Amino acid sequence: MSACALFATGLASTAGLIMAAATSVAHDLFAHAIYRHRPPEAHEVRIARMATVVIGVVGAGLAVLVSGINLKVLASATLSLSASAVAPVLLYSFMWARFNRTGALVALYGTLSLVVVLLAFSPLVSGNPQALFPDRDFQCFPLTWPGVITIPAGFVLGWLGSVMSRPAPDSASYADAQRIALLGPDVAAAQSTMP
Repeated sequence: MSACALFATGLASTAGLIMAAATSVAHDLFAHAIYRHRPPEAHEVRIARMATVVIGVVGAGLAVLVSGINLKVLASATLSLSASAVAPVLLYSFMWARFNRTGALVALYGTLSLVVVLLAFSPLVSGNPQALFPDRDFQCFPLTWPGVITIPAGFVLGWLGSVMSRPAPDSASYADAQRIALLGPDVAAAQSTMP
């Protein structure tokens, strides 16, 4: 019974990812970037169907290619990136009025590069029998999960990027944006029209 639930969960999440990617290709890439204006709906649906097939085939091909590889590297990269880059940007966006676009970009790109470099020289990639390249030994970073270094670095980089940038925050627009983010646009709009 649990195998059936596991299979259904995997199938549902895979189908959701494929549909989201196909919709993005058809609506964002094709309709706005290539077509330059609103294409006929039937044409957009046809592009989405073709993108679904292409994305599914490419995904299945990549899964076959990496079937014998230790996937701890991908799991470590995913968790480290989400904790190191996304968490500081979200927390600063909601809690600090002076946080701005420059701080977000510095935090995102800085922690992305830091995670990639630290993972490339970690024991997950080389130096032991379970590594991605077990024959080679070029590890110089001893931790397998770089989040111990990259999470604080994400907060520092977000702070540094915001402090070093020039535009001063508008506290009224920050309060409005925070109210919309916390309450939702409908409730915030209803509250702003109340006397």
